[in-house]
Amino acid sequence: MTHPALPMNTRPRTRLWRLIAAAGLLALGLSFATPDAAFAQSDRERARSIVVEGQKKFKAGQHQEAAALFLEAFQLDPHPVIMYNVARSYEEGGELINALQYYRLALQQRPSRAVREELQHKIDEIGAFLKEQGVDITRLETAEWDPIGLMTVRTEPPGSEVSIDDVWVGVAPIENHKLSRGEHRVKITRRGFAHEERILNVIPGKTYIINVEMQPEALADTRVDPGYLELRAPRRGLMVFIDGEPLATTPMGRLELTPGEHSISVEGADYPTWDTRVNIASGETTQVAAANPTATVIDQEDTSLLSQTSWGIVTMGAGVAVLGVGGVFGVLAQSEANNYADNRSEFGRATYRDNAQSYALTADIFYALGLATVVTGGLIVLLDSDTEQAPPDDVYDDNLVLHDLELGPTVFEGGAGVSAQGRW
Repeated sequence: MTHPALPMNTRPRTRLWRLIAAAGLLALGLSFATPDAAFAQSDRERARSIVVEGQKKFKAGQHQEAAALFLEAFQLDPHPVIMYNVARSYEEGGELINALQYYRLALQQRPSRAVREELQHKIDEIGAFLKEQGVDITRLETAEWDPIGLMTVRTEPPGSEVSIDDVWVGVAPIENHKLSRGEHRVKITRRGFAHEERILNVIPGKTYIINVEMQPEALADTRVDPGYLELRAPRRGLMVFIDGEPLATTPMGRLELTPGEHSISVEGADYPTWDTRVNIASGETTQVAAANPTATVIDQEDTSLLSQTSWGIVTMGAGVAVLGVGGVFGVLAQSEANNYADNRSEFGRATYRDNAQSYALTADIFYALGLATVVTGGLIVLLDSDTEQAPPDDVYDDNLVLHDLELGPTVFEGGAGVSAQGRW
């Protein structure tokens, strides 16, 4: 911003002080904004790459490894969605006490309203389940829980004998038989029919369903291997329907189905019905994740605490206001300079000259301060993750992408400023 010409004997000193003041303010503002922004960018980029690896582990069923990676990412970028994923990994891995602890920690990270509601729902449902199992959820550090899963076996025709790890357990149908964590061998036999065998890797808290169509021994060579479905759902206690038949409540482990197309529906209280169709292939496992009904709810109503983006916008607005004040003083400086040029009285000219210098200096200070404030607000917005969303079951907010941004002070005739160059 330039100002009207003043007498030659006053311009060097005035411009020098104006330049020093403006450059000093910009240097002070950038010294606070730029290093922290650079470190934040580096940490978030590293965190995001670690989260991607955590997602791969999660989807592969390696829940302990996924939780460890999400925890590592959280140390770099303490985002509530990452902590949610830590808890979600422990929950899917059957570590419900750990899951409850980390859901509580995520709730302490000041998430948005939608995320907070999702976390509270998780805390309530896991807490209720553990209380039913006799766990003191007020003392999780010392709490003990018998980590078991459930198995249901149904055969066609009914009446087949079932043994687990070579121990006879009963005649099918068998509902909700308790199994300890780990691998178990299930044998299903019936006189005159080919025997069936399954290997279950049981995760505590989940229900496993074996549906077997027994084949006569004479037709054993024509037997078709079943396919398998692994369904993840964002809620506990939701009813799962397969081809219109209620089968079990979530969370579910591996479900055995005949090859071909099947309809899947998930229903529950305060949960909109979710359905899809899947094609089950013989001998293969198909993974499906039921939609989280709050996954696309953006928190636009929570005004109790401004988000980082909101603070950035407010900061930019304040900077624009400060620039406006600088403009007012610039107009005053121009007016006094005009009076100086028009007034023939030596005494009057000196007064107008001093006023013009003072207003010009004040204008430059406000210009520099306002510009630095606008740039700082822009950095806050760019480095934010945008408005938080309630997280899907294994997804880290992809909006946390940092963009290249270069800043530098700029000195020009009559003032100073800052240049910003970036891409997004």
